[in-house]
Amino acid sequence: MNDDPMIASCVPRLKQPCRRNELRRNLIVGLGSAHGDDQLGWRVAERLALELAASEIDVRIARSPGELLDWLDGVERLIVCDACENQGSPGTVHCWHWPATELRLARASGSHDLGLASALALADELGILPGDVKLVAVEGKQHLPSAEMTPEVAAAVERVVELIVTSFAYVDAPVGETG
Repeated sequence: MNDDPMIASCVPRLKQPCRRNELRRNLIVGLGSAHGDDQLGWRVAERLALELAASEIDVRIARSPGELLDWLDGVERLIVCDACENQGSPGTVHCWHWPATELRLARASGSHDLGLASALALADELGILPGDVKLVAVEGKQHLPSAEMTPEVAAAVERVVELIVTSFAYVDAPVGETG
């Protein structure tokens, strides 16, 4: 288990190993742009596509949260990774389960046409929102066009990849059940 306090809140509780016959359709989306720390979601998705290439997990990148609406059919588990602002110091990793009050307070770091909270709420109203939605966000610092990611955010990419890969090795066990 990861002891990094920045991602400690993301580590699932009461887990048991996933059984092969219990595979669910999973989708991971890296949300972002080519601007500074807003590249975070794309970089995580690129790494996950390599790391999870042999799995049945669908990994995509998106410029806008609205793109999610076209990809949710049949998805049972969704993880969205994005940069955020106003939730802590740069490089801090946040994990939220939808619905997340924190997401409504956090400002998306890019200029997405439809905010992530609004896109997820719309998916819910349309009846296409998966039952298990996790949001992984990293606090960004700068989002200037053509800028590189800051060192703090670039360092968070591998931590987020490890967190997400680890989360797919386990499924939630009902409270009170032991392995």
